[in-house]
Amino acid sequence: MKSMLPLVLLVLSSTSAVCPQTVITKSARSSFAHRMNGKPQLELATGIVEQHSCSAHDMGFTLRFTFRNTGDTAVILDKSILIADIMVSRDPKSAATKRYEQELRYDLFDAPKSAPADLSSFVIIPPGNVYEFEDRLSVTVNDGSPLFKIGLGPGTHFLQVVVATWNYLARPIAFGEKWRDKGYLWSNPMTSRPMPFTVELNRPIKKCQ
Repeated sequence: MKSMLPLVLLVLSSTSAVCPQTVITKSARSSFAHRMNGKPQLELATGIVEQHSCSAHDMGFTLRFTFRNTGDTAVILDKSILIADIMVSRDPKSAATKRYEQELRYDLFDAPKSAPADLSSFVIIPPGNVYEFEDRLSVTVNDGSPLFKIGLGPGTHFLQVVVATWNYLARPIAFGEKWRDKGYLWSNPMTSRPMPFTVELNRPIKKCQ
């Protein structure tokens, strides 16, 4: 799903997004029609579905990405979302000031080249509702070996992910105008809220394919 640049500090293990779903409440559906012209607001959070290590210097995650519409208008979101950046901070203050322990930026070479023909590859998120999907990534950790000085040490760290929400060569403006009766076309990158995770020194190692 993604292209990547080698980096000694981080390793990405990516798969195609699975289990997407849109949760629409009854109250949100009833007010959907008359809230189309409000201010669009979208928030991104991540949660750990699974955490594992394939080697002494690797920690992998299956993450659930949750896009929550906190605004007053429906949001149109492309379902082919790609991870663009991964940042790890020591604490929330460091995350807020962008002082990262590890950072990886990807060149999205596999972005679609043709313009979208219709809304079949998009999801419409009414106000107060969410869109979710799962994806995998990994970070490099330090197990204390004197020969391996890089990587995250034992303890709590905070993970943030930047995702690209418009991966077409065509500019989104024309499509936003075309679909404005359905909602606001979201095309800006998004950064997830800092998510805590723990690196354990004597964590179990499992064989990964």
